[in-house]
Amino acid sequence: MFGIDCHLPYRFERGPVFLPYWFTWAVGFYIAELEAGRAVDFKELVWKLIMAGGFLVGLLLTLGGLHAFGEIIWALIFAGLLRWSLKPEGKIFWSRWFGVGLAYIGVFSYSLYAIHAPMLEVYHVLIAPNFQHKFTTLWPAIGGVVFAVVSAWVFFRLVEWWRVHKPSSATSRGSN
Repeated sequence: MFGIDCHLPYRFERGPVFLPYWFTWAVGFYIAELEAGRAVDFKELVWKLIMAGGFLVGLLLTLGGLHAFGEIIWALIFAGLLRWSLKPEGKIFWSRWFGVGLAYIGVFSYSLYAIHAPMLEVYHVLIAPNFQHKFTTLWPAIGGVVFAVVSAWVFFRLVEWWRVHKPSSATSRGSN
């Protein structure tokens, strides 16, 4: 994308692996700083304009085939939605079953991020080992999502859970 991918060890069709996601990370960092009270917030109208402009520009870039640039703009929309969801009026969203489900998935989201791609490959090999083309129905894709989410939850429970929730004996030793 920027011509520097040939100088980096990991190449990706849209440039170095980290570039398309860096801006999304930076926007998320800004939202975290807002939540912690260490950053200045924009006015409500500015956020609405950012989100509306982000939607229009992101849609145009995506439809125009510039997906990497579109991802950058889509991050602005999701930042506005995340900011709204952290406000008192957003609590309605998080108290409903859909919000609770997303929050629960958020607990093991790093595991989902870490293993979703290999699990989707495993799933594809398991259900259609000799099938090289895209599926013609949506059901195999939905099954792949369920397989990846369940696999990530199992991975989280086996690998990460012990670190997130220390046993009470380890916690009590650390406080002495």
